[in-house]
Amino acid sequence: MGTTTTDTATTDTGGEPECSAADQCMLVNDCCQCSAAPVGEEQPPCEQNCLQPSCDGLLGAGVAAADCRLGQCVLAPLSCNTNEVLCDILEPPPCEGGLVRSVVDGCYGSCVSPTLCATLPFACDASTCGAGWFCVQSQSGAPSLCAPLPAGCGDSPSCGCVGGFFAEVCNGGCSEASFGLLCEDGG
Repeated sequence: MGTTTTDTATTDTGGEPECSAADQCMLVNDCCQCSAAPVGEEQPPCEQNCLQPSCDGLLGAGVAAADCRLGQCVLAPLSCNTNEVLCDILEPPPCEGGLVRSVVDGCYGSCVSPTLCATLPFACDASTCGAGWFCVQSQSGAPSLCAPLPAGCGDSPSCGCVGGFFAEVCNGGCSEASFGLLCEDGG
């Protein structure tokens, strides 16, 4: 399945990371956008009026947070594991358009992009994660996930480019595959 193996501890990513810890990222939550950015980065003015900020409308009040993943400021991942649902309500209809059901505070949450899921309830492929993200599958059968492309990787992941950041999503080696990157963690 894989074509290249790389020791992730010694490979250079080839670009400057935005962050190395979550406290270097901030949540941008206004009427125009729901995103994360480096602390202090100036955001475009938002002239729209709304009843609630974008993140609150998309995810629910107080759910969104900023995180640093693979050197990029992104929205913190949510659980998308519906086995964690504890509330006693009927399961909502399936999500459409490639979205995935989130789980918030032990109950069904909104439908979100696969990039907002800590892990996915299905095996991702090259089309699952979208621009600026890549699919990571695990040789051991652990759930797959979408990870942000580190700075300098261009449009597609490679073990050489993701390099030292790969340990954030895999405790093993790296192989390149048609779907993205394979975590060589046994199996």
